[in-house]
Amino acid sequence: MGIIARDCMRVVKAAMCAVIPYIRDLTVAEALGARRAMKFGRDMGYEAIELEGDASEIVEAIRNSAKTANRFGGIIRETRQILESFGSWRISLVRREGNRVAHLLAKFAVANQSHYVWFNVCPSFLVNVVTADHLL
Repeated sequence: MGIIARDCMRVVKAAMCAVIPYIRDLTVAEALGARRAMKFGRDMGYEAIELEGDASEIVEAIRNSAKTANRFGGIIRETRQILESFGSWRISLVRREGNRVAHLLAKFAVANQSHYVWFNVCPSFLVNVVTADHLL
């Protein structure tokens, strides 16, 4: 999983990546990643949050306040509870190309088989991609 936290000017404030062990279902992995992103934002003390994801099934499940009774329903319910602790929140579906930074972070976690967190600095291997995203 890869998580990037940016301010309203899209400046990187924090980043995190980790391997999610024992999960073979990509949709469940996406749900776990979304929940972890919300917890990360809450732990950072943010009052407003915007989640961008490229898994349409997860984005729609989080947007929909109706009960989700499927293999990742409990994860979605917990994610929504965390979201409700923010003063405001928004979730957007982005194309995979729009989520390049998160995917690079996830690949870094898998390659290094570890968990990393960066605060107030952009990981050096992301600088070019973040700069390109900032110019869009």
